[in-house]
Amino acid sequence: MGASQGNDARFGIWLAVIASAGFSLKAILAKLAYPHGVDPVTLVALRMLLAAPVFAVVAWREAQRGQPLTGRDWATVTVLGLFGYYGASMLDFYGLQYISAGLERLVLFTYPTLTLLIGWIAHGRRITRRETVASLLCYGGIALAVVHDIEVSGDGALIALGCALVFGSSLSFALYLTGAAAPIRKLGATRFSVLDSETVDSFELGAKTALMNRTLFLDGAAFFYQYDNFQTTVQQGTQFVLTNAGKAESYGFEGQLRWVPSDVLTLFATYAYNHSRFKTGVRDGNHFRLSPDHSASFGAQASLPAGPGRIVFTPSVTWQSKAYFDDDNDRPDLQQPPAALVADNIQDEWQGSYALVNARLGYEAPGGAWRIEGFIENAFDKKYIMDAGNTGDSLGMPTFIGGAPRFYGVSASFRFGGAQ
Repeated sequence: MGASQGNDARFGIWLAVIASAGFSLKAILAKLAYPHGVDPVTLVALRMLLAAPVFAVVAWREAQRGQPLTGRDWATVTVLGLFGYYGASMLDFYGLQYISAGLERLVLFTYPTLTLLIGWIAHGRRITRRETVASLLCYGGIALAVVHDIEVSGDGALIALGCALVFGSSLSFALYLTGAAAPIRKLGATRFSVLDSETVDSFELGAKTALMNRTLFLDGAAFFYQYDNFQTTVQQGTQFVLTNAGKAESYGFEGQLRWVPSDVLTLFATYAYNHSRFKTGVRDGNHFRLSPDHSASFGAQASLPAGPGRIVFTPSVTWQSKAYFDDDNDRPDLQQPPAALVADNIQDEWQGSYALVNARLGYEAPGGAWRIEGFIENAFDKKYIMDAGNTGDSLGMPTFIGGAPRFYGVSASFRFGGAQ
């Protein structure tokens, strides 16, 4: 690391220390202000007014060089602001009227456990035994602190009310963290970072043909992409920040085959090889996120006459090799403080190779006027992960999003109007 990078790192650490100290002092300053007749709404308004000049400067700067936000972007930012800033702040400041600053800190920092619970309810993310024990210890400590404050104040109802309000603030912030990862990747990175332009040299070559009296169809393409100033995101605390990862390259092949040996049978298959790697910097050798080296599928479609219509049976299998869910490949050496609030020393945010079996069986009327079919997806109920990490990763509690379980049902479709 050069002298300039070292100075930048030390400056960043000091900023983080100052920010943490200011955030921790918030509750104490609020408690000191209440005896002088200041109400929570006034405190929140003053807090926003003090921050407004900074936001105004940033907004003006980004308006000069950034792309304008779409209506959907504005809606996303507004909802996140209501949950993560305004709503959480209001509940927190109201709760501070009834409980001590120390108890407020304890209750407020239950949001990682709430993030776990939301991930389990919304995404089916499994909560590990270690996380369960840590959560129970957390709430056990809070219970002891609540009992102490009740004994000191003698008014259990007010203590309960204050804890409920601050807990609502924690829940509001947990909802913000759960929903903020994707918008931060899109908006936070592009609106608050200035990096060298990413460039890519791309080369592709493809071909297709028909053989065996046009019963065998083949097509394929080879590709090579070379990146300079590859832009990716890194996690700093609970925020995602755009960074320049240097050089990277991706090369491989994609092909597909379709064989029609008879009027009643069609066989098909696909295969893709994708070697995508970082070539410089701390990620040298890492895989691109969500980029398995190998993926393939194969299946068949049998269409047999049955009365005036046809019975159609379509089984298929899809397979992919190991994939990582972040460009850091969940390497422990890239997830130590200050990059993460809590060191992540377990490399578990990846999915090994797996296959899914699907099938459809249906009856189709002449000319395709209507069709009814039964289907099953993930027939063997394979357990796999679609994504992992997100904001909770910085706290040592990544969110795991499970893939769809076995799913089956019946569907019907109809065609109306013109040609069948």
